[in-house]
Amino acid sequence: FAEPDARIRPYLLLAFTNAIPVAITSTLFLFYVEYVIGSPDASGQLLLLFFGSAALAVPIWSLLVNRYRIEWVLGLAMCASLIAFVFTFSLGEGDVAAFAVICLMTGVLTGADLTLLPMIFINSLQRNNVPSEEAFGYWSLSSKLALAMVVGAVLPGLELFGFDPSAPTEQGIYSLSVAYAIVPTILKFCAIFMLWHLMKIYHSNLQRANL
Repeated sequence: FAEPDARIRPYLLLAFTNAIPVAITSTLFLFYVEYVIGSPDASGQLLLLFFGSAALAVPIWSLLVNRYRIEWVLGLAMCASLIAFVFTFSLGEGDVAAFAVICLMTGVLTGADLTLLPMIFINSLQRNNVPSEEAFGYWSLSSKLALAMVVGAVLPGLELFGFDPSAPTEQGIYSLSVAYAIVPTILKFCAIFMLWHLMKIYHSNLQRANL
């Protein structure tokens, strides 16, 4: 299969980088709720809260981009996700209510990723006259690669740092918290920087074209 058009590669890299934090939290969610929050029975309700809020938020994000610049709306949503990840690291056993609020918040913000990032990608395809069928094939592949990479790397990595679900230790649970909250924070920051850089290039090119 042919390499993707060079003009869309930065957007594919952004999609890949931005998909990894969600892939990590999805992979480790049940472990985090059981061993860090200490409430495995709440897993189902918390998952429902996350996915339900993500689905319900999609129309809201669509309305916001009709009033404000899409990159600003997405950038603010991504920054809010960054704050949520950092706060998640401070949680511990019994913090079910606080984690429920985070699930609600991150679900809403994930709705922004699902809605606005593809819109930005579509805009780039239209500007560069890139065929959408092939481009979205690569877009879908980038998300699948992110999930595959996380599944193949995160659990073995956690085991290396002392996390064993059959015999959890304080060090292992701490490593789980770092993997669930801090690693996604770093990756989300990288995604925010990439979005900012892409939009800076776009507006710079637009200004030159209008001269």
